[in-house]
Amino acid sequence: MIHSTRFSVAVQPLLSLNMGLSFEALSGQDITQEYGVHVLQVDEALAADTTDVANYNITADRISRWAIDMDYIMNKSLTLSLSMKPPITFTFKTDGFIPSKNERTQLPELIKADSLSEYSIPIPSEYSLGFTAQLVNKIKTIANGHITYSDWSKNDQIMFKNAVFDTVSYNYKPTWSFHMGVEHWILDQTPFRFGFSYIGSPLGEEFEQTRITLGTGWSFEQFILDVGTTFGRTEYRYTDLFIPIGQEAIHLEEVREATFSLKASLTYLF
Repeated sequence: MIHSTRFSVAVQPLLSLNMGLSFEALSGQDITQEYGVHVLQVDEALAADTTDVANYNITADRISRWAIDMDYIMNKSLTLSLSMKPPITFTFKTDGFIPSKNERTQLPELIKADSLSEYSIPIPSEYSLGFTAQLVNKIKTIANGHITYSDWSKNDQIMFKNAVFDTVSYNYKPTWSFHMGVEHWILDQTPFRFGFSYIGSPLGEEFEQTRITLGTGWSFEQFILDVGTTFGRTEYRYTDLFIPIGQEAIHLEEVREATFSLKASLTYLF
């Protein structure tokens, strides 16, 4: 698990301009790897005939990151926003599995380290442009959206210390992500939110994701409760991670990944 501690401050130097600055500290704790086969029933399709599971620990160095945001209020109905996050680099140490590249697919993979290894993964800077609009409607309606750009092509190398190689290079591509959302207020009291997201991948089109978001909220006394959920899926082809005994991984396997998250926030108004 990577923990985040964030401090933010906002000012309004002009009536039409809001500015925000945040500082975030990231630290890794209790990160582990587990690799192996749990045999519930012996079968020829398994990669082992007995349960064999190995666990490895990972440590992550503490790093910090800042971000800046600006909102330009054009009028009562429309606000434009601009935000930026600088690049950062995560550094990990483990005697377990370390990043590598599959020569057949040219995609990332993990291999077992021979000894304690240290590696650094760069994360590129992020630029985002967005808007919030109050629509003219009998039902109170607010629309928002943003577009985000990250140039992964300049951050596609993982650097190693005390490993069998010094660097691993990936053919990453710059990514674009889009999000559009609408919030309807039922009887001017209860919001209903619906959103659509397209998330680009530095690995290419096959790994791009489309997600749907839903949310609502309630207010009582001085408390505001907001609930939101996100779900989506993606499909791609990859080598078999667990090759059955006596067989070879000749064909690529079809992998289906489903994403679901649920978030809730509670706000108290003084």
